Amino acid sequence: MNRLLLQIKNLLQPQQCAVCGCRLSHREQVCCSVCNVHLPRTHFAREPYTNRMARLLWGRIPIEKIAAFYYHHPKSASASIIYDMKYYDNPTLGYRIARMLVAEPDFQHFFDGIDCMVPIPLSASRQRMRGYNQCQYLVEGLREATGIPIVKNAVRRTLFIESQTKKDFRERNDNVEGVFELNCGDGIRNKHVLLVDDVMTTGATVCSCAKELLKVEGVKLSVLTLAYSKQQLPR
Repeated sequence: MNRLLLQIKNLLQPQQCAVCGCRLSHREQVCCSVCNVHLPRTHFAREPYTNRMARLLWGRIPIEKIAAFYYHHPKSASASIIYDMKYYDNPTLGYRIARMLVAEPDFQHFFDGIDCMVPIPLSASRQRMRGYNQCQYLVEGLREATGIPIVKNAVRRTLFIESQTKKDFRERNDNVEGVFELNCGDGIRNKHVLLVDDVMTTGATVCSCAKELLKVEGVKLSVLTLAYSKQQLPR
């Protein structure tokens, strides 16, 4: 019956591949089989303690584990997933791809031991402009697939900052310094928290937000992002 309902829905409201734009079958959720095969997966979840993202944060914040689903290459075909989700009013794409992430073999044990999830917040003014926080849709998809609860009010973003996209490593760190503020730590006290963001490049945003969460007693922190964008580190 569920398969029949999905087939009927797909006939009435056909979904398109988020990468190439072709029509999806009822078995395909985010991208077609061909684009799925070619999605540039990082496989970081296989080594969540020592992968490239983890090494980038060594000495900056204490983390338990960290991973990203795939590499984000600006202007590549797969980059349309991020662009559509953030800038072209398609936030539910984040919900669907989060469920796709959880089903990946690499992430089979990644969520073990996680007590709750916290999405990176937007400032109130930025959220009014965009109409939604894409990270909230990501954690909703993760919650649906894993059953791990979401804590929405632990931290807040106090400032509207300019885009990080064209900034270098040092400028990104300066740009997000002090923009997050601990709001209510009751829901994360003595918990293993998974901090969720859409894209990580230098780790500046993650570190700035994580420092506030780590002020709460007994918090252990892990990080998950949908994508990881490679960038040369400063010499």
